[in-house]
Amino acid sequence: MRVLNILWLAALTAVFAPTTAANAKPAEPPATESAADTPAKAQDSERPTFTPMLRLTLRGEARVNAGDAPDPKVDTWRVLEGVRAGLRVGFKELTVVGQLQDVRAWGQGTLISTNPATGLHQGYIEVSGETGRQVSGFLRVGRQEIVYGSKRHFHSAPFNPASRAFDGVRGQLNVGRASIESGYMLVAAPNDFTVTADDGTETSVHSRGDHLAYSDIGYAFHEAVQLHAAVIVQRLGATASDPTRSRFFVMPGGRITGELAPGLKYEGEGWAQRGDERGRSLRAWMAAGSVTYEAQIPVRPGAQLHYEALSGSSCSGDPAVDEACTDGVHRDFDQLDGARHKYRGWMDLFAGSNLRDLAVSAFVSPSSKVKATAVYHFVQLQEASGRWFRLSGESAWGDGWDPTNTSNTLGHEVDLLIDYRPWKYLSIRPMYAAFFKGPAARQLLSPEPMHLVFLWFLAEF
Repeated sequence: MRVLNILWLAALTAVFAPTTAANAKPAEPPATESAADTPAKAQDSERPTFTPMLRLTLRGEARVNAGDAPDPKVDTWRVLEGVRAGLRVGFKELTVVGQLQDVRAWGQGTLISTNPATGLHQGYIEVSGETGRQVSGFLRVGRQEIVYGSKRHFHSAPFNPASRAFDGVRGQLNVGRASIESGYMLVAAPNDFTVTADDGTETSVHSRGDHLAYSDIGYAFHEAVQLHAAVIVQRLGATASDPTRSRFFVMPGGRITGELAPGLKYEGEGWAQRGDERGRSLRAWMAAGSVTYEAQIPVRPGAQLHYEALSGSSCSGDPAVDEACTDGVHRDFDQLDGARHKYRGWMDLFAGSNLRDLAVSAFVSPSSKVKATAVYHFVQLQEASGRWFRLSGESAWGDGWDPTNTSNTLGHEVDLLIDYRPWKYLSIRPMYAAFFKGPAARQLLSPEPMHLVFLWFLAEF
């Protein structure tokens, strides 16, 4: 079996090793993989292991003043339910996972996800292992959740009952203190369709599909300094609903993390996007940093200071007469498929583009089963005349933008969350949030505050 370990790790090394540090030191756990993603296997056993997987989520939520133009004073409520069941089979270095799910809003009888009614959430084959203490890694092929780095760009989205999974291949190799991780995702397959113009003329269009790829090189110099350099590539093709859609960019970036003292951690991150957006030059960027402290005493009180800025395009066109935002350089940063409210508030009002967010949070655990968190966000537009994008990043609030606006301040969000775990498999999370609009938000929507309340039950085995 050790021979098999060496053979497949040698294959991974042949693919990834050109960028792996040659002076590696004793191995450390990979920074971008959680223990839940790679469960321990009985590698010396001659019998396969079978691990059932079950996740049930139920969340009732209500929003006040949640509408958009022409009727922003809309109150909504819904109950979301998701059931996911699967099986993980492990045998020596091989793991096979199959997981089905059903996600519904009560009373609608239809899905809120893009998966089929009884759809495949995850289905992949993984080979993993290690040789001694110096080298370890895995190679995973199929539909899978991907949680990468700081979770800004690829995340499983557990708040969504459907979560998020990708069709693709992913591998990681760890040699001492060095690591390299790479992945490719086919988000939408190439296809052909016909577009009918207003005069009845039909045109055949070939779409290249949607593709994502990334590669990350990391090195842990010290517990206080861990560096990652990475590049992400995205290509978007035309769709039947948007036949002129096209985008290609290369996105280099880096991240530094570390623990300066017990309980005192920091993180810094920056990315640039360079490419083409519908024939226009694309030049976007983002930068973020945070400092977190958690006291090493029983109630675990702590606080975090976080700031991020994401570029956006200023607009000169007038949306009232159907003019485009701008014909100049495209500067709206693409947030890809990363975490949302983890960084920009639980109300999910802001996409990761044309935005500045200063967040201060405090948390405490009065017992081992309870954690309470309060967060304040001061949110601004990076470009005052630009768009305030919705969470999806594909549409904007109100009329989209106001070319005469000179105020950057969108407003203030306050989030209050309790996580109660009466049983290790069950979490009960009540939450209240409010957004108080500033001058820029009142230019696009009515001045009334927005409110959100939910009660979330999550059971996972």
